Amino acid sequence: PNEMMNVQEKMINQIETIQKRTEELQATTTSKLEEKQQQWEQLTKNIRDMRTEMKKNCEALERTALRKNDQNQLMEENASTPHTQLNSSTINESFGMTNCFSTASHNFFEVIFLNQFNSPIRRARQEQQWKDCKQEEDETINEFIVRLRALWQEQKPNETENDLIRHLMSKQTTT
Repeated sequence: PNEMMNVQEKMINQIETIQKRTEELQATTTSKLEEKQQQWEQLTKNIRDMRTEMKKNCEALERTALRKNDQNQLMEENASTPHTQLNSSTINESFGMTNCFSTASHNFFEVIFLNQFNSPIRRARQEQQWKDCKQEEDETINEFIVRLRALWQEQKPNETENDLIRHLMSKQTTT
């Protein structure tokens, strides 16, 4: 009986130790998840802000180009000698080429810049990660949820939390 009590007490102590360790790991995982979520939200906000700023700059450039074009037209209307008409038309043609070039350059830059965030290789890699995403045997449910949720946010931005739960159930390892 005494030996049985000792074994029972050891088992209780082991269970309590496991419970404490599990709680600590859950707290750590939750903390890391919250931190990563904040970092993700900040990065997303920074990208949105950058896009907004780029759009404002493009609009300002377009307004400046329109003003210059208007000024050239005014100059052309005010000076109507054959000599000045020839010079004005040359200026307008040159400006038209510059405006076309700067618009094309801007569009090219914008495509290259945005492709850094949406490259086909990156998208394909994420799609493959999503397809291959299964809970690993040594992975806790919390770790798996963190990993699945990060991929889900990238791959399925229009889905709801209910869809995430459905994916979780289908991708979770049953033990």
